[in-house]
Amino acid sequence: MSVLSGIRHFYVGGSAAGRGRQLRALRVWGTLVVAGYLLLVVTGVTTSSIGIGGLLDDPAEPAPGLIVGHADAIRSDEFLRSSPWRIGQIVSAGGELPTPLTYPDTTLVTAGLRGGFTSAIYPDVRVLSVGGETLAAQRFAASWWIPVALVIGLIPVWLAQLGVGPRIGIPTALLLVLSPVAIWWSWGAISVLAWAVLAAVLLGVAVTRARTRW
Repeated sequence: MSVLSGIRHFYVGGSAAGRGRQLRALRVWGTLVVAGYLLLVVTGVTTSSIGIGGLLDDPAEPAPGLIVGHADAIRSDEFLRSSPWRIGQIVSAGGELPTPLTYPDTTLVTAGLRGGFTSAIYPDVRVLSVGGETLAAQRFAASWWIPVALVIGLIPVWLAQLGVGPRIGIPTALLLVLSPVAIWWSWGAISVLAWAVLAAVLLGVAVTRARTRW
Protein backbone atom coordinates (compact mmCIF):
# COMPACT_ATOMS: atom_id res chain seq x y z
CA MET A 1 0.00 0.00 0.00
CA SER A 2 1.45 3.35 -1.03
CA VAL A 3 1.51 6.41 1.21
CA LEU A 4 -1.09 8.22 -0.88
CA SER A 5 -3.45 5.27 -1.11
CA GLY A 6 -3.23 4.90 2.66
CA ILE A 7 -4.46 8.48 3.09
CA ARG A 8 -7.95 7.51 1.92
CA HIS A 9 -8.54 5.69 5.19
CA PHE A 10 -7.83 8.82 7.22
CA TYR A 11 -10.24 11.23 5.53
CA VAL A 12 -13.37 12.03 7.49
CA GLY A 13 -16.37 12.76 5.31
CA GLY A 14 -16.26 14.22 1.82
CA SER A 15 -17.20 12.66 -1.48
CA ALA A 16 -15.11 10.14 -3.38
CA ALA A 17 -14.59 12.73 -6.12
CA GLY A 18 -13.33 15.25 -3.60
CA ARG A 19 -10.91 12.76 -2.10
CA GLY A 20 -9.67 11.90 -5.57
CA ARG A 21 -8.97 15.58 -6.32
CA GLN A 22 -7.06 15.90 -3.08
CA LEU A 23 -4.94 12.85 -3.83
CA ARG A 24 -4.18 14.15 -7.32
CA ALA A 25 -3.16 17.49 -5.82
CA LEU A 26 -0.80 15.72 -3.43
CA ARG A 27 0.73 13.73 -6.29
CA VAL A 28 1.31 16.90 -8.33
CA TRP A 29 2.79 18.65 -5.29
CA GLY A 30 5.09 15.72 -4.57
CA THR A 31 6.27 15.69 -8.18
CA LEU A 32 7.06 19.41 -8.03
CA VAL A 33 8.98 19.00 -4.78
CA VAL A 34 11.08 16.15 -6.18
CA ALA A 35 11.74 18.07 -9.40
CA GLY A 36 12.80 21.17 -7.46
CA TYR A 37 15.07 19.11 -5.22
CA LEU A 38 16.75 17.43 -8.18
CA LEU A 39 17.25 20.81 -9.88
CA LEU A 40 18.98 22.21 -6.80
CA VAL A 41 21.16 19.11 -6.54
CA VAL A 42 22.20 19.10 -10.20
CA THR A 43 23.10 22.80 -10.11
CA GLY A 44 24.83 22.47 -6.72
CA VAL A 45 22.87 25.36 -5.21
CA THR A 46 22.78 25.83 -1.43
CA THR A 47 22.35 28.71 1.00
CA SER A 48 25.61 27.98 2.84
CA SER A 49 27.69 30.98 3.88
CA ILE A 50 30.96 29.06 3.64
CA GLY A 51 32.20 31.60 1.08
CA ILE A 52 32.34 34.66 3.34
CA GLY A 53 35.43 36.81 2.95
CA GLY A 54 36.89 36.00 6.37
CA LEU A 55 37.24 32.33 5.47
CA LEU A 56 38.96 32.80 2.11
CA ASP A 57 42.72 32.57 1.58
CA ASP A 58 42.49 35.89 -0.21
CA PRO A 59 39.45 37.90 0.95
CA ALA A 60 39.82 40.13 -2.10
CA GLU A 61 39.20 37.21 -4.42
CA PRO A 62 35.58 36.03 -4.81
CA ALA A 63 34.66 32.56 -3.63
CA PRO A 64 34.58 29.88 -6.34
CA GLY A 65 31.26 29.08 -7.96
CA LEU A 66 28.23 31.27 -8.51
CA ILE A 67 27.17 33.42 -5.56
CA VAL A 68 23.96 35.45 -5.75
CA GLY A 69 24.15 38.58 -3.62
CA HIS A 70 26.73 38.44 -0.84
CA ALA A 71 27.64 35.76 1.66
CA ASP A 72 25.78 36.27 4.92
CA ALA A 73 27.84 36.05 8.11
CA ILE A 74 25.05 36.08 10.72
CA ARG A 75 25.01 32.29 11.15
CA SER A 76 28.60 31.67 12.20
CA ASP A 77 27.80 28.16 13.49
CA GLU A 78 26.86 27.19 9.93
CA PHE A 79 30.10 28.18 8.22
CA LEU A 80 32.29 27.31 11.22
CA ARG A 81 30.70 23.94 12.02
CA SER A 82 27.92 22.68 9.75
CA SER A 83 29.39 23.31 6.30
CA PRO A 84 32.98 22.35 7.27
CA TRP A 85 31.60 19.13 8.73
CA ARG A 86 29.78 18.32 5.49
CA ILE A 87 32.90 19.12 3.46
CA GLY A 88 34.95 16.97 5.84
CA GLN A 89 32.55 14.06 5.30
CA ILE A 90 32.98 14.36 1.55
CA VAL A 91 36.78 14.53 1.72
CA SER A 92 37.15 11.75 4.30
CA ALA A 93 34.52 9.51 2.65
CA GLY A 94 32.80 8.98 5.99
CA GLY A 95 35.92 8.49 8.07
CA GLU A 96 37.10 10.49 11.05
CA LEU A 97 37.48 14.24 10.70
CA PRO A 98 40.70 15.34 12.40
CA THR A 99 40.26 19.05 11.73
CA PRO A 100 40.11 22.02 14.12
CA LEU A 101 37.26 23.51 12.08
CA THR A 102 34.72 20.94 13.17
CA TYR A 103 34.07 18.06 15.52
CA PRO A 104 37.05 15.66 15.69
CA ASP A 105 34.99 12.56 15.02
CA THR A 106 31.68 11.71 13.36
CA THR A 107 30.47 9.81 16.42
CA LEU A 108 29.95 13.12 18.21
CA VAL A 109 27.40 14.06 15.55
CA THR A 110 26.00 10.79 14.27
CA ALA A 111 26.63 7.13 14.87
CA GLY A 112 29.24 5.50 12.69
CA LEU A 113 27.88 4.58 9.27
CA ARG A 114 28.90 0.95 9.41
CA GLY A 115 25.66 -0.82 8.51
CA GLY A 116 22.31 -0.61 6.81
CA PHE A 117 20.47 0.70 9.88
CA THR A 118 22.63 3.78 10.44
CA SER A 119 22.67 4.46 6.71
CA ALA A 120 18.86 4.40 6.71
CA ILE A 121 18.44 6.82 9.62
CA TYR A 122 21.19 9.17 8.40
CA PRO A 123 20.64 9.33 4.62
CA ASP A 124 21.98 12.87 4.42
CA VAL A 125 25.28 11.72 5.93
CA ARG A 126 25.42 8.67 3.67
CA VAL A 127 25.06 10.94 0.63
CA LEU A 128 28.15 12.84 1.77
CA SER A 129 30.30 9.86 2.65
CA VAL A 130 30.03 7.84 -0.58
CA GLY A 131 32.16 8.51 -3.62
CA GLY A 132 35.15 10.43 -2.33
CA GLU A 133 35.34 13.91 -3.88
CA THR A 134 33.31 12.95 -6.96
CA LEU A 135 30.52 15.47 -7.64
CA ALA A 136 31.26 17.13 -4.31
CA ALA A 137 29.08 20.19 -5.00
CA GLN A 138 26.11 18.04 -5.99
CA ARG A 139 26.43 15.80 -2.93
CA PHE A 140 26.82 18.83 -0.69
CA ALA A 141 23.58 20.23 -2.12
CA ALA A 142 21.82 16.86 -1.88
CA SER A 143 22.58 16.60 1.82
CA TRP A 144 21.73 20.26 2.38
CA TRP A 145 18.22 20.07 0.91
CA ILE A 146 17.05 16.60 2.06
CA PRO A 147 15.38 17.86 5.30
CA VAL A 148 13.76 20.82 3.53
CA ALA A 149 12.41 18.59 0.76
CA LEU A 150 11.02 16.13 3.31
CA VAL A 151 9.18 18.86 5.22
CA ILE A 152 7.76 20.52 2.11
CA GLY A 153 6.73 17.21 0.60
CA LEU A 154 5.48 15.32 3.67
CA ILE A 155 3.72 17.95 5.79
CA PRO A 156 0.75 18.00 3.35
CA VAL A 157 0.72 14.18 3.35
CA TRP A 158 0.77 14.00 7.15
CA LEU A 159 -2.01 16.58 7.47
CA ALA A 160 -4.01 14.66 4.85
CA GLN A 161 -3.74 11.56 7.02
CA LEU A 162 -5.35 13.64 9.79
CA GLY A 163 -8.17 14.80 7.50
CA VAL A 164 -6.75 18.18 6.42
CA GLY A 165 -6.76 18.79 2.68
CA PRO A 166 -3.93 20.08 0.46
CA ARG A 167 -5.42 23.59 0.36
CA ILE A 168 -4.28 23.94 3.95
CA GLY A 169 -1.47 21.39 4.01
CA ILE A 170 0.61 22.87 1.19
CA PRO A 171 0.56 26.49 2.46
CA THR A 172 1.37 25.15 5.94
CA ALA A 173 4.46 23.37 4.62
CA LEU A 174 5.60 26.51 2.81
CA LEU A 175 4.98 28.61 5.92
CA LEU A 176 7.15 26.29 8.01
CA VAL A 177 10.05 26.27 5.56
CA LEU A 178 9.95 29.96 4.63
CA SER A 179 9.42 31.33 8.12
CA PRO A 180 12.14 33.80 9.21
CA VAL A 181 13.26 31.64 12.14
CA ALA A 182 13.73 28.59 9.89
CA ILE A 183 15.79 30.55 7.38
CA TRP A 184 17.85 32.36 10.02
CA TRP A 185 18.78 29.05 11.65
CA SER A 186 19.95 27.74 8.25
CA TRP A 187 17.04 25.27 8.42
CA GLY A 188 18.53 23.53 11.43
CA ALA A 189 15.13 23.28 13.11
CA ILE A 190 13.66 21.99 9.86
CA SER A 191 16.20 19.16 9.96
CA VAL A 192 14.76 17.98 13.27
CA LEU A 193 11.18 18.33 12.05
CA ALA A 194 11.86 16.45 8.81
CA TRP A 195 12.64 13.12 10.46
CA ALA A 196 9.73 13.47 12.88
CA VAL A 197 7.29 14.09 10.02
CA LEU A 198 8.74 11.17 8.04
CA ALA A 199 8.25 8.89 11.05
CA ALA A 200 4.68 10.14 11.55
CA VAL A 201 3.74 9.51 7.91
CA LEU A 202 5.25 6.02 7.93
CA LEU A 203 3.49 5.24 11.22
CA GLY A 204 0.19 6.34 9.70
CA VAL A 205 0.71 4.05 6.72
CA ALA A 206 1.63 1.15 9.02
CA VAL A 207 -1.54 1.70 11.08
CA THR A 208 -3.62 1.76 7.92
CA ARG A 209 -2.11 -1.50 6.70
CA ALA A 210 -2.74 -3.15 10.07
CA ARG A 211 -6.35 -1.98 10.14
CA THR A 212 -6.93 -3.17 6.59
CA ARG A 213 -5.53 -6.64 7.32
CA TRP A 214 -7.49 -6.84 10.57
